[in-house]
Formats: sequence, structure tokens, C-alpha cells
Amino acid sequence: MGLFLILIGVLVYLGLSFGWLVLCGRAARPGAVGVVGKVAVQASVLVLAYALLRGQGALAMVAAAFPPLGLLDLWRVAGFGALIRALAPMVAAVTGAVLIVALLIRPLRVWSVGIAGLAGLAAVLWQGDVVAHRAMCAAAGPIGITRFVRSSFAFSLSHAPAEFQFDLHAQAEVAGVRYGWSYGAMDWYVIPPGADVGAEIGGTIDTCPG
Repeated sequence: MGLFLILIGVLVYLGLSFGWLVLCGRAARPGAVGVVGKVAVQASVLVLAYALLRGQGALAMVAAAFPPLGLLDLWRVAGFGALIRALAPMVAAVTGAVLIVALLIRPLRVWSVGIAGLAGLAAVLWQGDVVAHRAMCAAAGPIGITRFVRSSFAFSLSHAPAEFQFDLHAQAEVAGVRYGWSYGAMDWYVIPPGADVGAEIGGTIDTCPG
């Protein structure tokens, strides 16, 4: 029964993705049909870009062929409310500004949503490192952390959340106690002695202002 349901799901996906790709193929046509096709192409590009940023690899192509599947990843990031709220103002400002400019330039108007969406994703990467450093330093004071090693926000974005987190977003050590950073809690946590995670991570060495 389980195999039958999987087969049905695969067939439904293939049918929906074929229909979506046909819709994208109409982007070159004039008039309203072409506009709908261009919107479909932009949706696929945005989902593909988002999935690649999230480190989903081959699944990015699967989602791009039928963009509504990209919504399935939203439940995984739902627990990062504090991080999302910290990123939202700058990302919204960049996305809105780019959208307005694209709408004002006639040749770009029909592509404005896709252009603004890509600008928003770029803003997430750009602002993410700023927000990460600020949050880590804000939470570091009470436990005496003044220096830590932090992976890039792009690295963290493609590795979290994960059921078994072997790659630390950041780590610090104070008086022989190792700490790791959680984007879910937006706080430092104690790494248990002997835990086989984050022995060494790449990235940058950050210091907090005194």
C-alpha cells in the first residue's frame, strides 16, 4: 500500500511539473499568456535560488519544476522567529526598493517580482552576517565570551535546521567550557564535554566590542 501511494505521488508530481514547465514555455509569447509564463519562470527561479541557499542540492531542481513544493521548507524555518524578525526590516527595505525601481523601468516591469525576490535573498545573505555578529555579542556578555569563531551566515543557512547538528554555526570557550551558537534560540548553549561536534570550524574570528 505504501509503495502504491508513493507511485501515485510521483505520477501526480510528474503531471504537475510537466504542466508547470509547459506554462513556463509560454513566457516567449506575447500578451497575457506571455505574462503568465514569465511569472511562472520567475517563481521557478526564486524557488531554485532559495533551495540552493538552503543547501538542498538536487531537491532544488525538483522544487523548481513545481514551485509550490518550495513551501514545504517553510515549516523547517518556522522556529527561527527571532532571526527572521531581525532580518525582516532590511530585507523588506531592499526588496521593496528594488521592486519599485523595476516597476518604473518598462522593460523590467514584467520581471519585477523575480528581480525583487532575488534582491531580497541577496539581502538575507548580506544582512545575515551583520545580524549574526550583533546577536552573538549581545548574548555573549553574561557568560563572559569576548572572542568566538563564526561560520559565514551562508554556511549556516545551508546547514540548519538539522536533526543532528554536527557543524557549529559558531563556537567559543570560556574557562574550559565550550559554547555553541543556536539560531533557533538566538543564544549560546553549553557543548557537553566530549561531544563530537565542532572540534574545528572554519570561518572568521570575531571579537565583541568592550
